[in-house]
Amino acid sequence: MSIVFRLLWLFVLPGGLALQQDDACQNLVIRTEPVEEMQLCSSPVITYLTETADGWQIAVWNNGTSSYSDEPLIDIAVADGDSAPDSPVPLGSYSRRGFHVLLLQLDSGAYEVLAGPDVRGQMYDLIFTLPPDGQETRQDFTIAE
Repeated sequence: MSIVFRLLWLFVLPGGLALQQDDACQNLVIRTEPVEEMQLCSSPVITYLTETADGWQIAVWNNGTSSYSDEPLIDIAVADGDSAPDSPVPLGSYSRRGFHVLLLQLDSGAYEVLAGPDVRGQMYDLIFTLPPDGQETRQDFTIAE
């Protein structure tokens, strides 16, 4: 795991500030849903899930306007039936000066996307399961100075 993310966990404010979200917005995009009907939540990245013949494709894309890319920041395939690891396992990461993204599989079997910090020093933290059950959780927090 990147030293940057280890340091982030050491200096996170307890009970950090959460961004307000519209209840109707979506943190995950499942590729089989009609895109024109979606309202995406404000976040530095968008996570797309695509069901494949033997599992799921997870693609994390930049949602910032300052650095457009025609490729995902993280793009991995996970197999159906994979058992949960004994401790969180990093599956992919992306880093550029001032912005970092990390995809983990948690010991519960769920997946976590951490991204940021944004211009306000906030980190994006999204946890979801596969197959998606509509119960993903998001808790954004502010990094202590």
